[in-house]
Amino acid sequence: MARIKPTNFIGTASWDVLSYGALVVVLSFVMVGLHMRAFTQVSPFDEATHFDYVLSLQSFEAPLLGEPYDDRVRTEWSCRGGYTDAIVLPPCDGNVYPHSQYPNAGVQRNPTGPVYYATSALLSAPIMAVFPDRPLTAVRIVGFVYLAATVLLLERAARNFGASAWNSRVLALVPMTMPVVLHVTSTVNSDAGLMVFGAACLLLASSARNFSSKSNLVMAIVLGLLAGFVKQTAILPVGALALYLLADTELNPKLSVRLKLATSAGAAALVGLGLWSVAIATRTPKDFESPIGFGNSKEVVGNPLDEIFYGALQLTPPAKPGFVPEVIRTAYQVPAGQLIAIAMLLATGAALGQGVCRRRSLAIAALGGAIASVVVVQVLLGLEGRYFPSANNRYALGVMPFFVALLATQPANTVSGRLLTAGLLGTLGVAALLPLV
Repeated sequence: MARIKPTNFIGTASWDVLSYGALVVVLSFVMVGLHMRAFTQVSPFDEATHFDYVLSLQSFEAPLLGEPYDDRVRTEWSCRGGYTDAIVLPPCDGNVYPHSQYPNAGVQRNPTGPVYYATSALLSAPIMAVFPDRPLTAVRIVGFVYLAATVLLLERAARNFGASAWNSRVLALVPMTMPVVLHVTSTVNSDAGLMVFGAACLLLASSARNFSSKSNLVMAIVLGLLAGFVKQTAILPVGALALYLLADTELNPKLSVRLKLATSAGAAALVGLGLWSVAIATRTPKDFESPIGFGNSKEVVGNPLDEIFYGALQLTPPAKPGFVPEVIRTAYQVPAGQLIAIAMLLATGAALGQGVCRRRSLAIAALGGAIASVVVVQVLLGLEGRYFPSANNRYALGVMPFFVALLATQPANTVSGRLLTAGLLGTLGVAALLPLV
């Protein structure tokens, strides 16, 4: 009797696919666990407000802007610390102190869509039931699911784009070595969900030729609508997807068809974002004023275009270490991050120099998405006369998978090519692990 192979919804049914998936899950769990052990404080990337959002949904309550943080958020914050001495917190002595004694008045101020938070609430609920006295740890640990999902979607997309099995499986692991990726997946941060969403947009781009124009249109609209409920910056990977659908002439020779796909995806993203904005507005008290200030921004002096283009160059590609806690941002990772950035830029340049092909379309999408990531943020802040002097690469995490796919689709079928690929990942992996062990 013939042996029946197990099935896998993202690729060919085979044991090697399942074994690779298992490896990715284990590696993700290890990397997230090591980071959690190394960084115990509450993250400066608004982890308190993200954590409170998850706890609210676990109680089947939608968070209300201006509502005081849950007692468990305040207790964890006091006992874990706020990352720097500049953040003054009430003592960790078993008492729950008034929310007004915490940074930014200790109130919910997060208008982001609910997809990431609902997923985290669902995944962490069983863990929290077993360890009720460690709520933040219970929510943080499920970050390995987002890391593994990003890698697996990315690997399948790279294969669809024509990458070899070796290249796709080895280089899809690159996000695990990036400090900012490790940080957002090892703390409570909606950018972890943004990465998965970006990888899903990449997967659709890579699979578009397998479907009819009508099917692609439906899937592009669904992803676009979902973007608004993921987070505001999720419209950026949808934009990258739209650029790919428009640029890939081999997908459909008719410009009108490609333009319809691209504009439908973009319009759906704006509609989704608008729907969630209306939902938030109807639940926001009229007297609510966000307690957060302009933070790390500065006042624009001179031509604001200078600041916008400077920031765009910082995130193209989004591979540099960026601002992450010193405990995981060591001297090893600065050159490692630059190494990834250089490799991505070379792969992007090589693809742009090719003739009409899928890699060139992918490069256009990646480059456009990365530039838009910071331009959109800077323009929105510029309306207030401010700018970010050092744009955080978290903004571009949604388009990061597009750049990794470009790396993976580089020809490397020779022995020397495979050794170079393995050496690149090994160097990055060592740099990522050294500060964590």
